[in-house]
Formats: sequence, C-alpha cells, structure tokens
Amino acid sequence: MLCRDRLLTEQTYPTLLRTPGRYGFPNARILPGSASDYITEAVHPGWVLVVTLDDGLVYFGPGPASVVRSPAPF
Repeated sequence: MLCRDRLLTEQTYPTLLRTPGRYGFPNARILPGSASDYITEAVHPGWVLVVTLDDGLVYFGPGPASVVRSPAPF
C-alpha cells in the first residue's frame, strides 16, 4: 500500500509469481524478495518448477509460469 510519507522505492513494486488460471485469467501471487531470488525451470513439456535460491519449493504445476517485478506499485 502506498503511503503519503514514503517515496516510491524498489520495495513498493513487489515480486509476482504469475501462473495460468481459469478461463484465460492468469493468477498472480506476491512473493518476498526480488525476482532474482527465484529460479524458474521447465521440468517436463508444459510443467514448470519455481524454487528459491535455497531450494525452497514455490510452485510446481502447469506453465507458463514466471517470476517478475510488478509493473505497478501497490
């Protein structure tokens, strides 16, 4: 959430995990840290694995999936 007393900084643009959703609307989940803290790998055709640099499982499921910086602050 934006605050009047705080300038826009890198932290106001959260990291998002984008995955396929239903009816053509993708899902987006806020992740801690920056996008460079995550590894995305295609493990099987159509299946994606997203892990942290410390090998913590974040997502395993149908792709495409991506970890990106939010284009808008919130």
